[in-house]
Amino acid sequence: MRSFPLRAGAQALFVTFLWSTSWVLISLGLDDLPPLTFAGLRYALGAVVLLAVVLWRSRVRQEVRHLDRREWFALVGLGVVMYALTQGAQFVAIALLPAATVSLVLAFTPVVVALSAALALAEPVGRRTTLGLALATAGACVYFVSGGGLGGGTAGLMVAVLGLLANAAASVLGRAVNAGSGLSPLTVTAVSMAVGAALLLAIGLPTQGLGNLTVSSASILAWLAVVNTAGAFLLWNHTQRTLTATASAAINNTMLVQVAILAWLLLDESLAPTQVVGVILVVAGTLAVQLGSVRGVRRPVRIPPLPEVRQLQRRLASAGVSSVVGGSALLASLGLIDRVRDWDLVTDGDPELVAQVVGQLGFPVQRRGPSGVFRTALCLTVAARDHEIDVLVGFQLAGPAGVVPIPAYPGARWQGLTMARPQEWELAYRLMGRPERATVLEDFMAGGEVGASDRRGSRNG
Repeated sequence: MRSFPLRAGAQALFVTFLWSTSWVLISLGLDDLPPLTFAGLRYALGAVVLLAVVLWRSRVRQEVRHLDRREWFALVGLGVVMYALTQGAQFVAIALLPAATVSLVLAFTPVVVALSAALALAEPVGRRTTLGLALATAGACVYFVSGGGLGGGTAGLMVAVLGLLANAAASVLGRAVNAGSGLSPLTVTAVSMAVGAALLLAIGLPTQGLGNLTVSSASILAWLAVVNTAGAFLLWNHTQRTLTATASAAINNTMLVQVAILAWLLLDESLAPTQVVGVILVVAGTLAVQLGSVRGVRRPVRIPPLPEVRQLQRRLASAGVSSVVGGSALLASLGLIDRVRDWDLVTDGDPELVAQVVGQLGFPVQRRGPSGVFRTALCLTVAARDHEIDVLVGFQLAGPAGVVPIPAYPGARWQGLTMARPQEWELAYRLMGRPERATVLEDFMAGGEVGASDRRGSRNG
């Protein structure tokens, strides 16, 4: 049994502490800055820092340069929901309600996501999730009833609930964008944050003005943007390479308690003993919901860089040549392995046209002839920076009864790529003398998962 990664866990806990201090800093900064303008300035500065990192990392910079219209649309939508709506509502709610109260409302995000999935997608609700829903609801009732109602009135609660709904929508949309686009987390965050910040400023500055930008509020703004936004994101993303989804959910859920303690210490927001009980119940309930939701989460898949293979597939499509990605990437897309070392791109297009398109990428290309069981008409190996792309034109393999063509029939979409179908690659692996992979694909198809894969691909676009 693998031991818990203490260093990554400590780093993740530190990030949640930084995020928890944001609630206190926002409350203090609202004395000088109006909420929407404050939120817009925070995320505008944070986006500037992240975009500077994008420019510094050549691979990510190239990824941003080659964003297509569909990806821009997804990132703009994410920016509107995650930053303009969610963060805008959060800042306004903190101006109207105690920080601990707003934090408690937003802690219900996994509950809303779980209920939405159950209602919209007919996903079953397990016992753990049901127990979590009951505990969280009971905790919220105890908190608000024992606290004598709402300190900021109905308007504050309505804004907080709007932030909750937007945050739940952003959670679902964020998963779809990150899983379906194949873009790096840095690209997704930097671009969507810039879009959301621009919208917040476009609304906040004309309607609320700049406010009183004092040395104190400017310092808070700079700290929130550089440390609690850009820096915390980069560190959290680093921890996700090691931590499981369960561990991340548990650590992230400590924020509700941290915010309550910090608000008590620094903002003089005291909690009655019964309210403390309510907070504990909400923490336990939302954690149970999260753990119930991550039981089937796959381990992260390690893959080579995506921009080059995605660019090649797009260029081939523009030239009228369809192509699919097979090999280990196909198995990874089906959740059967968690490591892809290179890309195998297969096409039945004209060899000379394909060679011309491949040559336009500007990378060294090596032509290889038939060898062993491989009887492919044309095989090109593209040395794309720190990985390779094998382009198989007219993929064929020698079998007991002669040469067997492996057609490039399109299957699901994964990581922004058109994947091959498992049917063809089950045969290919058997002819290659790799029965273990062929058996894995055969078992996958026998389990009725091919249709599920196709549906998953269509959702991811």
